[in-house]
Amino acid sequence: MIIALAEYARLHNRSGDTLRRLAENGSLKTAQKIGRNWTVDSEEEYPSKRKVKSKPITVVSLFSGCGGMDLGLIGGFDFLGKHYAKTGFDIIWANEINPAACKTYRENFGDYIVEGDIGEQIKNLPSTADIVVGGFPCQDISINGKMLGVNGKRSSLYTYIVEAVNKIKPKVFIAENVGGYCSSRMSTHLTRSLRILILLDIT
Repeated sequence: MIIALAEYARLHNRSGDTLRRLAENGSLKTAQKIGRNWTVDSEEEYPSKRKVKSKPITVVSLFSGCGGMDLGLIGGFDFLGKHYAKTGFDIIWANEINPAACKTYRENFGDYIVEGDIGEQIKNLPSTADIVVGGFPCQDISINGKMLGVNGKRSSLYTYIVEAVNKIKPKVFIAENVGGYCSSRMSTHLTRSLRILILLDIT
């Protein structure tokens, strides 16, 4: 049945101005203008915007451990009575050297974690990702350690995060460590790390 556009607007709980725009741009297929007024078939479905499926935000995870940081990124869990919804982030590649941590990771996330030394696995990084994340070893930075900073054998592994960021060119990168990294005793080490990132133009 042909009805006035104003009536069609009331049936669908929409404003007359909105329906007029839809008629003018051709979104209402049966709409016709008669003189100064619009008519439309009452049986025509109200046009809805096509939902564009958003692409997941891809993440490469280094020094993944058992997956604590990764869980924080992807969400979908409850903690201390609060629910954290899924974020749409997708971990596409992860690496950890500790076999026990990898076992836990696989049981909670998936088999995509690569077990092995980052020095050997860095060549297998994906070519692209939106985010690079890594909590590099803290033993040489922590106040409970020898405070060797990034000169230490373990904490110097932060350079692999730098290498990954330089190779992948993500939109965002997250490098996590203990608070001691920002202490006065570690200031030269922090400055050195930041200077490398600045020189690579990835900060």
